Amino acid sequence: IYFIDCDQKESSAYEGSTSKINEQEAEVAITLLKALNAACEEQIASHKIRIDKAKGVDERLSAGVICTYGDQAGLIKKKRKYQKFNGFSEKQDERLIISTVDDFQGDERDIIIVSMVRNPSGSRYDAEFIKKFERINVALSRARKLLVILGSRKFLTEAGVIDLPDLSGNSALDKKNFQVFRDIIQTIDFRGRVLRASDILGE
Repeated sequence: IYFIDCDQKESSAYEGSTSKINEQEAEVAITLLKALNAACEEQIASHKIRIDKAKGVDERLSAGVICTYGDQAGLIKKKRKYQKFNGFSEKQDERLIISTVDDFQGDERDIIIVSMVRNPSGSRYDAEFIKKFERINVALSRARKLLVILGSRKFLTEAGVIDLPDLSGNSALDKKNFQVFRDIIQTIDFRGRVLRASDILGE
């Protein structure tokens, strides 16, 4: 599990849109997909991953990109246009998918990249959309083998304060004003790795 700290501010794809995009996160997502695809293609070339269409054998890993906003999914799809990712599985229900959190409900892939998108310029913003614990749960539980989260560490740590209910229904165990993203990122720092966007983009 990786967290990649992306410090670029969000924007809107077009004037009047309530959806958000983050160009830096989109670039990081595409760069990661290319690198992961190349690594998978190397494994295929060295016969560490088997593909035998005649026998119905396809050991390629599946991949997906989850975005908290539809316009971000659209931006990443636009950036991947005309690019083939032959290193990833092409099974009907395992093909590379780039979509929103809500569309991923009940779906999963071997590799998941999550684009959190939000990093507003001013102090006035509505971050409720990324603070719904059900959405956080869906976004971060779709990966079988590798999870990469893209987002602003500073913004998510400051804005990601939620009332987290106890899932067994015991309200005495509810966590009020829980800094969910601070906790997630600290856990990744301890058990996985935290990187910067520049580490991926080579800036």
